[in-house]
Amino acid sequence: MDFRFLRQPVEGLDPLRANSRYFTEADEGYSYTDFYKYKMARSAAEYFKALVFKLDNRSTDGKGLYSYDKEDDYIDQEATSKNRGPYADKFLLFEEQWQAYKKQNLDQEFKPQESIENTDSEELGLSEFNPSISCSLDEAIQAYYCASEILARYDKKKGDRYDSLPKSTKYVSKDEYKEKHEIFRKQLREKLGLPEDDTFKVYKHEIRPRMKPGKRPEATDDSKFQEYSKEFTKFIIND
Repeated sequence: MDFRFLRQPVEGLDPLRANSRYFTEADEGYSYTDFYKYKMARSAAEYFKALVFKLDNRSTDGKGLYSYDKEDDYIDQEATSKNRGPYADKFLLFEEQWQAYKKQNLDQEFKPQESIENTDSEELGLSEFNPSISCSLDEAIQAYYCASEILARYDKKKGDRYDSLPKSTKYVSKDEYKEKHEIFRKQLREKLGLPEDDTFKVYKHEIRPRMKPGKRPEATDDSKFQEYSKEFTKFIIND
């Protein structure tokens, strides 16, 4: 789809609040950066997927037009976090000593791994962004397809716009040192009296919705996706 609205000037943007990560100077004011498009589409995909789950009528067999129910054992994040609580100081010590080891052996035993920068989500307070967009199931699925189509352009393997996004770098174990590092981390946990992660995990049996697998058709209506983009822009500008 063309998504022409993403190439048009940004409305209502005070130049003093024009964050260069999301907006760039153009002939007529400011335009959206690739990073804005990626962040907005990622947020929109989650939002409209949740709407599809809400609006899609999954019948007695747990199957809807676009989604289905999956019964499984899922990690109870709240209970698991509570179990980890008494070991908070030991987790800090473990991380400090592991990072010290990495720093000492960085060049020989570790390699850089690039990923899309994501630290700004917390800075922007995106967890508090909760637009109220009224739409039908068909409109929700179209908006979801739109977001997915944008995100595909920034896919590392198949997209043609991945290189335009800001990146962060972390260091991971070289293949030939992975076993050594696993042993080191296990021995460090034993030394600190820190149980393995599986010890803390609590599971609960639930039914959760999933999107049906398969190739997604191309989007034909971007009206609700465009509405979401406007709300997303307002949130960033007024943050």
